[in-house]
Amino acid sequence: MIINSGKSRITLGILICAVFLTVLGFENVHAFIERVYTLQEVLNESTNIVFGKVESVDTQKQRAILKVEENIKGKSDFSKININVAVGQVGRKDTSPELLMGKLKVGLPVIVFYSKEGTGLAALCYVSGTWFQIFGSDQADRSRVWWNFTHIEIHMHRTYTGTTESFQKVVREAVAGKVFPMAEKGDIKVLVLTGNGTPPILGQAAPGSVTATAELVALKKFTKVGNTRVVYQETKDNKLPGLSEADILWIGIDEIGRNGYRLNKAIEDSIKKFVQNGGMVISMSQDSDLPDKLCGSGWLPYPLTGVEASERRDFEPTKDAGDIFKKPNQVNSGSVYFDDTWTNWGKEYKILATTNGKQDIAVATLNHGKGIYVVTGLRHRSSQTLSANTPMMENIIHFSVNWLKSQGRGSS
Repeated sequence: MIINSGKSRITLGILICAVFLTVLGFENVHAFIERVYTLQEVLNESTNIVFGKVESVDTQKQRAILKVEENIKGKSDFSKININVAVGQVGRKDTSPELLMGKLKVGLPVIVFYSKEGTGLAALCYVSGTWFQIFGSDQADRSRVWWNFTHIEIHMHRTYTGTTESFQKVVREAVAGKVFPMAEKGDIKVLVLTGNGTPPILGQAAPGSVTATAELVALKKFTKVGNTRVVYQETKDNKLPGLSEADILWIGIDEIGRNGYRLNKAIEDSIKKFVQNGGMVISMSQDSDLPDKLCGSGWLPYPLTGVEASERRDFEPTKDAGDIFKKPNQVNSGSVYFDDTWTNWGKEYKILATTNGKQDIAVATLNHGKGIYVVTGLRHRSSQTLSANTPMMENIIHFSVNWLKSQGRGSS
């Protein structure tokens, strides 16, 4: 979860650093979460998750006490969480202590996601459809610990908005391992394989977890295609847990291969079966370093040859391109970045655009059973290339959702 403080950025997992920075005299370290943040990231970066209720509210002193009733992740040492709301930021009315006090009523259910490292405590809380931040410093007598409110998180509704009771159900299921816990009937569900080919935005993710890659963050912006909602679930596990529940598998850049092929026959077979049964696979660029280390294509029913190429920006649409370069964004040759892509395709492939003098695939589709592959070579490792490629990524999502809807998926 990115918190922006001028030029500094920290994640929930290390938010406790902000407490120590405050002690050291640095100011304005508590600021707003600036990007769409997934529920899975919140779960991964919380050492503890507790459900409880608002036990008391002191409007004069601007204080509140939350009663901890259930441990959902970890075993909390707190039976109560005392919050000093009065010390929060007062510069904005939409995040002020007064506004939070108006949302805290005795008996209301609440969720607290917190991270504890040493004596540092940092938390995000959810109550009455509102997210807010609190920080504390642990001590032996936890009844004496007061957490300081900083501000209401005005952008976290992009992660979740709704009743606390409904959110508790979602959190419980997510912690238990349910894939797509926030998906509803009619949603298109996208499983995103990411975090192996490119590093997380900030530092290194814990083993098996994904602290968002830039590609994943960009994808999360595309939440609607027409009236259809699109929900995402990220995974770093190339065994693809939850694939059977997805409509789309998005294989991120370099996830198929980088300095070596990453998929084995069992994974290849599961991908082909997924498509054969009506799913869609969208593949970004792979990595073919040397002529003797070309990327494998066993995840496809018909072979392709990986290409080791220099960065390219040109492409030439074919008569089969349809609207994929036009809707919702006009994408022209020279406006995107390609790198290692594919060549030596057979007649089974429908080529939507070529690059490198028509020798290599820019975008192609392949029907297999009831499903379809979208194969491309988009490369976006840097902020510059990602920014350039984002309109095309959105076009691919729109193309894919509309194709699935034409097959009867995503219907309410």
